[in-house]
Amino acid sequence: MINGFVHLKRCLPEDLAELKSLAESENHGVFNPLFTVRKDNTIGGWVSVNGVPYVFAHLSSKVLTPRDSFEVINSVENHVQLGGASGVVWPVPKTSPFHPLAGSLGYRSLGTYELFYKDL
Repeated sequence: MINGFVHLKRCLPEDLAELKSLAESENHGVFNPLFTVRKDNTIGGWVSVNGVPYVFAHLSSKVLTPRDSFEVINSVENHVQLGGASGVVWPVPKTSPFHPLAGSLGYRSLGTYELFYKDL
């Protein structure tokens, strides 16, 4: 690699401690990194590209009961796991009735982010 240029390199298990230390020093986390971001040979971050499936959904409380919604969530988790994934991300708005319950279902917050989408 040319000195001074930023590049991606496949993340190896031995990179995780350094990634976690760097992220924590800037109040960030590490979530299923696929690549390390490097400048010269120094790790400067990480990228996860489809490392964990993101599930977007709307479960209408006008039609579905809370029990129905939990069945859907469980079904999606099972499908994702059968596909070989080690986890799942559900972006949940704070206005959702599911938001206060997510932690009791085993989900942990990854922090507050605004999601951006771009058609390619």
